[in-house]
Amino acid sequence: PAVFAQDSWLVTGPLRINVGLRWEGQRLIDSNGEVAQGFEDQWQPRIGFVWQPGQLGSQRLYGSAGRFYQDMALNAASVYYNAETVFRFTAFDHDPREDPAGGEVLFEIAGEVLAETPGLKGQSYDELSLGYERQLGRAFKAGVRGSYRRLNYAVEDAIVDFDEGIWAVGNPGVGEMDFLPRAERKYLGLELTAQGTVAQRVHLVGSYVLSELQGNYGGLFQAEYGELLPNIDQSFDIGEEFIADGPLPQDRTHTLKLAASYAAPFGLAVGGRLLWQTGTPLSVLGASTYPPAFAFVGDRGSGGRMPSIWDLDLRFAYD
Repeated sequence: PAVFAQDSWLVTGPLRINVGLRWEGQRLIDSNGEVAQGFEDQWQPRIGFVWQPGQLGSQRLYGSAGRFYQDMALNAASVYYNAETVFRFTAFDHDPREDPAGGEVLFEIAGEVLAETPGLKGQSYDELSLGYERQLGRAFKAGVRGSYRRLNYAVEDAIVDFDEGIWAVGNPGVGEMDFLPRAERKYLGLELTAQGTVAQRVHLVGSYVLSELQGNYGGLFQAEYGELLPNIDQSFDIGEEFIADGPLPQDRTHTLKLAASYAAPFGLAVGGRLLWQTGTPLSVLGASTYPPAFAFVGDRGSGGRMPSIWDLDLRFAYD
């Protein structure tokens, strides 16, 4: 269920304020048809403004702030709220596609319905942005925008009693998972943009982004070791072994985008687009005492970075 209200208020000619409030809930249903876990306290306020100083349409200052929740993926429900399934890791000393016999079961979660975690917070982030845009001449404009985004809570699984093999789904760093560090993802970016016609029939669009993405939580997909188990991956399973701070896999310090097009009067159109980005960070992984997982060796990004990449597209069309 979800409900929202919003309003836009023209305070004066050059100033407009936008406000909104959204609530949404989510209930995961177990294999018995009952509510296994609910997320009810998901209020999401948002506010934004646009101010146009000077001649209307010549420049604008704008900003926004808001909270955003992410729907819980059904992956967790299929594993932890399903009494009819078994989650098992098996190791083979041969190719199991040729011979599925002879494997050693390393780890198994029998089908069960976990007890509901009281006070479990949904996964959410807060975002703040501020920008300025200005008209330069009659056919060109340039702008600058800053953005900050921070994860509030993550939803993950962990072993809360290793000897007894007791698992729980919760918020790392909170409640019965307070023995774990809190999940962190922080993005900070500065974007410069330009767009317009610089000569007759020549149109340009360009942007440059300087940014960083830091934290200890890779997100719903763990790019370091290719694990796609949203909300129940190994990130916080048994504590510090899988947790490391530093630049996250999606961190690219510099990103440059340029596009240009020219329309000739005799029907020929020529266009091009260039994308250039610095490489993503590399982390060092080692074997773990908790099979079949990997453990971080040192901080995230301690292995350097991938090379920068670029992509150039050209297009010719004749009408």
